[in-house]
Amino acid sequence: MLAIIKATEAWRHYLEATPYAFEIYTDHHNLTYFTKSQNLSKRQARWQMWMTCFNYSLIYKKGTQMHVADPLSRRSDYYVSSSEDNKDQTLLNPVSIKSIDVTDQTYEERQSLITDFHDTPVAGHKGVKATYNALRKHYTWKGMKEQIQTYVKHCQKCQQSKVSNQKTSGSLVPLPTPSGPWLDVTMDFTEMPESLGYNYILVVVDRFSKEVVFVPCTKEETALSTAELFRDHVWCQHGLPSSVVSDRGLVFASNFLGKLYRLLGVKRKMSTAFHPQTDGQTERLNHEINQYLRTYVNDRQNEWAKWIKIAQFIWNNTVLEVTTDSTFGITRSYSPRMGVEPVETVAPVAKDFVAIFNKVVESSEKAKQNMKLQADKHRNPAPDYVVGQQVWLSMDNLRMLNRASKKLTEKWIGPYKVTHVTPNAVELKLPKTLRIHPVVNVS
Repeated sequence: MLAIIKATEAWRHYLEATPYAFEIYTDHHNLTYFTKSQNLSKRQARWQMWMTCFNYSLIYKKGTQMHVADPLSRRSDYYVSSSEDNKDQTLLNPVSIKSIDVTDQTYEERQSLITDFHDTPVAGHKGVKATYNALRKHYTWKGMKEQIQTYVKHCQKCQQSKVSNQKTSGSLVPLPTPSGPWLDVTMDFTEMPESLGYNYILVVVDRFSKEVVFVPCTKEETALSTAELFRDHVWCQHGLPSSVVSDRGLVFASNFLGKLYRLLGVKRKMSTAFHPQTDGQTERLNHEINQYLRTYVNDRQNEWAKWIKIAQFIWNNTVLEVTTDSTFGITRSYSPRMGVEPVETVAPVAKDFVAIFNKVVESSEKAKQNMKLQADKHRNPAPDYVVGQQVWLSMDNLRMLNRASKKLTEKWIGPYKVTHVTPNAVELKLPKTLRIHPVVNVS
């Protein structure tokens, strides 16, 4: 079969050009089944694909009747012994794959080779494997990988610029649990936007009951003013603690607070440098403060100081998972009323507020009905979409980054499958590349 393939490759320009079918004579009877349906190897499949280019017929003929081809295959000068079949045959040029053995060179000379394949800008300070794979294409020596590993391990640039993928060193050592409320507290400052002259919050947390105190303050607070805030909002309300945990801010690490703590018998516990996990309780509480204020402050964010004490009350009145009780329940044995419980009151002021609120609600509902009536005059009923339906998405409010001009951009894209239907909106199954919310209004 290989002879047939080689012959058709050599005379292809003749065989494809002829309008007549040509005949191929062979003394291999099994080749007559070549064009029939059967399981072929990958090589045979490629040969069969090649032979479809020609209009031919394969004819079997006994070897004794092949008077032209058979004598040619038996010429003594064409015979090659099977033992010498691959003699002096080169598959790849040894020069192109041979590595230079530099075992006889000095250690410093081999270090210089590693420097070229590791430190230079075209090498890029790669790791051990990448440096080894690049170097072994050209050089080899005994102990090559170990020397490269030692070199990369002690490379200063690699140590300075690369991120460590190792696990955090050291086991966790939690702070000891206090024996009672307000004996051990944590303190920290959190920055806020300007509000009523304040731009910082002093956060104090009791490590036993998790009760908190939020004190609005300024960025210019000194050690003396911080001590005064602590006195007015913590000491006078809950007593003097025996220890205070804080970070290493300038205020907390000042000599004044250190001397004051010693005079009062308070032990100062400051976190290690760049390790806020020591006071992780307060750091986590800062996120809770921001989450609450983010919900209720106005757009200008300049009235958070009005809400900070309400945030303190809510936290202290919330049942915590750790203590399975609210901080008020721990420190006061009861939870204060929130003002929304279903309890009747006969206070005149409260009744006035209820009347005002009811009137506002009634007026709002009436205004909404009038607005709906006028708007519906210029609208059609919403289409009856069903789950699974394919719909198009309008491009009026979208911008395709790969489009130079919106004027020549498609008006609709899709279609996309409807996955959920609400009275005035549908949820679509959008591709991840389209970074918009999947719920769109039907208008």
